[in-house]
Amino acid sequence: MALLSLSLASLFLTTVVVAGAQAQPATGSAPQVATPIDWSADDAGRVTELTARGERREGARVVLFTPPGALPDAEEMALLERLGKGVGALREVVGRHPWQVVGDQKITYYISADRFVSHASGRAAVFIPLVRVQDGRAPFLHEAGHELLATFSRPATPDPGQRDRVRSSRPLWLGEGLADVVAQTAATRAGVPEGDVFEIGGLAGADAACRERLKGPRGAEVLTFIGALGAPAALFTTEREAVAGASMETIRGDWRKAIGAP
Repeated sequence: MALLSLSLASLFLTTVVVAGAQAQPATGSAPQVATPIDWSADDAGRVTELTARGERREGARVVLFTPPGALPDAEEMALLERLGKGVGALREVVGRHPWQVVGDQKITYYISADRFVSHASGRAAVFIPLVRVQDGRAPFLHEAGHELLATFSRPATPDPGQRDRVRSSRPLWLGEGLADVVAQTAATRAGVPEGDVFEIGGLAGADAACRERLKGPRGAEVLTFIGALGAPAALFTTEREAVAGASMETIRGDWRKAIGAP
């Protein structure tokens, strides 16, 4: 258990703290006021738009929606095949358990042209911004991992209080770390790439990134949430980039140690 906790923490910390250095205001600039953000609030609109006007492709394990003309046909087919392989490997890694709210149904990927943070839903639906697909950093399997590990579903209509309830009752470092490790493990087994949003360097690079990024201005703040409930409040505001990178790297490193990955 100690090894498991250490591995998860390393992953979470690295991800949350990288952005700390990136998001500091320039010398002499006025401090920015953080405002809350809810990247799932527009999911219903994204589903409606993509269902009505998007391009739909379906494979054995996944359904893929993309904005019309956003990707060449050959690229979409290649992505569908890649996601099918990855999700198949992911299901093998996670297994099937009575507590899962997402069963054997296909994972649906909604690739949307607007800007938001990639996220899962607990309804076998994953939302990824197009820009992340285009820059090669989309966390396809990380978010699908959240689906297969989910014990509850987000409501289809926004629930402003749910995030606070979840944040206060669940250890974010544990949930994010596990999703990342199963995703990276599945990607390796399937021989497919997995996006590295925070440029951690995969499971192998988590420890080094964690050590370095904890030296940043938000490192001490993030560290207090390892092995504890909750998460830095900035993760859910426009200051997200100030803490997101270091947290994920620390989490990833901890989970890597926990499962004995090289």
